[in-house]
Amino acid sequence: MQLLKVDINPNRVYGLDILRALSIILIVYSHGSYMLSSLAPLWMLNLPVVDPVTMFFVLSGFLIGGILIKTLETKPVNRHTLLNFWTRRWFRTLPNYYLVLTFLVTYHMLFEDLELASVASYFLFLQNFAWDHPAFFPEAWTLAIEEWFYLLVPISLFSTVGLGVKPRNAVLGVIVAVIIGSIAVRWGRFYSMESVDFMQWDAYFRQQVITRLDSLIFGVLGAWLYYYYADFWYRMRKHAFLLGVAMLLLYKASFVLLFATNLQIGVYHCVFSFTLVSCGIFLLLPLLSHLRQGSGFLYRTLTMFSLVSYSMYLLHFAVVQYIAIPRFLELVPIGLQGESLALFKFGLYWLFNIVGSILLYKYFEIPTTEMRNSLSVGKLKVAGPR
Repeated sequence: MQLLKVDINPNRVYGLDILRALSIILIVYSHGSYMLSSLAPLWMLNLPVVDPVTMFFVLSGFLIGGILIKTLETKPVNRHTLLNFWTRRWFRTLPNYYLVLTFLVTYHMLFEDLELASVASYFLFLQNFAWDHPAFFPEAWTLAIEEWFYLLVPISLFSTVGLGVKPRNAVLGVIVAVIIGSIAVRWGRFYSMESVDFMQWDAYFRQQVITRLDSLIFGVLGAWLYYYYADFWYRMRKHAFLLGVAMLLLYKASFVLLFATNLQIGVYHCVFSFTLVSCGIFLLLPLLSHLRQGSGFLYRTLTMFSLVSYSMYLLHFAVVQYIAIPRFLELVPIGLQGESLALFKFGLYWLFNIVGSILLYKYFEIPTTEMRNSLSVGKLKVAGPR
């Protein structure tokens, strides 16, 4: 169907598309898995899910890190170059976000008496800077972390290089500082609390800007190695991939064990588990970044999911799950019950997400992204790993 056809650029890196597609598929699946809870326990349904949000974080850091390093090495280090970077980045992320946010605010003001002042922080990505994220637009917590990363890390890099530090050393210094700083914040917070339950772990450690910037900086570390030590990056790809998979399995096992035995959430879970999973995903990148091409149905499907992943992420929870499906079932009585109804709702959930995200990507995300070329402060070629 031409309306939903998505064009694929043959120059894309298929391995990175696999990681991005896997991330969004697992996120959408895990957030909708409760619909299937009548078929199996939730812990069993979510066994295949290994922190797909952190996959997004590390991959974003890798891609943006590559752009920043190439920019610092080849462009004048001044405010015009920095503004150009932000212009290109924000025209990629902000229009979609503000469109969905405006829709949600309008809908809830009309039907649920939402006060605009209660969600004003979302417009500046302050809703979870150093405090727990509100219930409204729940998936937006990750977007705040990414946008603050896009703001703070380039400022740090441009300022450091502007003082005469070589880009190679400046980037490495910022990487080390962010990793140590994030661990220190989580460490201090953990030891300031008498005890931590799962809800507190999720709200105070997993979902805040000041506790999670290191997840993206591990991606920048990958871009740094890719740019300055390309031969080593290539040689390590197979062994790094195996080690990364092992670390991800260890991370998953640690949480399965936690829930299976009712162990108390400790310093590992609150401080170091985020480092473990980020490092594990980082180690997948050498192999995936060299997997350049694919073919066939699986290739087209995964690349499509990768292309529409941002639109799908914005729609899948607050729009599709909370609004579209309940409204549809009110308007169209189905007459199903039990397991049949569960399977129908789960299928409807995926249908709405796929169709909605393709339409949003094709008819809004692409046009607004393309506008950045005419608004850039001079033409800045988006180089580095794609």
